[in-house]
Amino acid sequence: MYFYTLRKGDKGQEVKRLQSNLGISADGIFGPKTEASTKSYQKSQGLSPDGIAGPLTLTALNTPVLLGVDVSHWNGNVRWGDVDPQEVNFVWAKISQGVDYTDSNAQQNLQGCRANGIRVGGYHFPSPQLGGSNDPKLEVQDFLKYYGGCIPSGDMLPVLDLEAGVKGDPDHNRQWALEWLKELENETGLRAVVYTAKWYVYSYLKNNVGALKDYPLWVADYTKPQKDGGRPDPDGTCGWDEWSVWQWSSKGKVKGLQSTGIRKCDVNWMAGGKLCELIVP
Repeated sequence: MYFYTLRKGDKGQEVKRLQSNLGISADGIFGPKTEASTKSYQKSQGLSPDGIAGPLTLTALNTPVLLGVDVSHWNGNVRWGDVDPQEVNFVWAKISQGVDYTDSNAQQNLQGCRANGIRVGGYHFPSPQLGGSNDPKLEVQDFLKYYGGCIPSGDMLPVLDLEAGVKGDPDHNRQWALEWLKELENETGLRAVVYTAKWYVYSYLKNNVGALKDYPLWVADYTKPQKDGGRPDPDGTCGWDEWSVWQWSSKGKVKGLQSTGIRKCDVNWMAGGKLCELIVP
């Protein structure tokens, strides 16, 4: 079981969120004053006053940081009934790539999660590069078709997975992504999440994300588990003001997914209190 915690010495947006909720100066640095305020709050709530903001403290403050996974056919036939929805709070499953391609396990993952009370959504891997479809509208249509025709209330918001493009043409890559996002919004009324990483923003967008920053960010930036000295925040937000979801490792071990024979999976933290913003109303 993974637990997200904040403690003395930590820095970042979630420390700042904690400080704001505690009603103290929010500088994003967990120092002695934050530790003392955390202990005082814990005492008032009947919690163990250890000065560490773990799941119980963050939940009491209505800003729990939730664990989720993302999957595709590479994870095999996941037995979603073996996955504890109290451990895995959300899932994004690969639905489509480019045009005329759907992940072979897309529907199995969507339906399996829903049947077992796990929040689930889908992501699309686009092909804006030369030789790709170069038609974001067509790729939106295919994503929706392979998703099942519509995105039902209660699912996670859809995701555009930005990992491909035309090197040397950041304007094309940025505009292509924005057209996909706008077309999806025209079709569904939903503003999708953007998944990306620092290497992509540097190589394919030349560090200019433009209007992409108006969409929620799911950032990939790997670190060690916190219990082994890992960070409580990604190394950066790629030009966004904050992260909504952070893929912090590709080596997570989650009961249920391990039973497929693939022992490691992508694991993600969802920023405190963000779940209601990332669910289809």
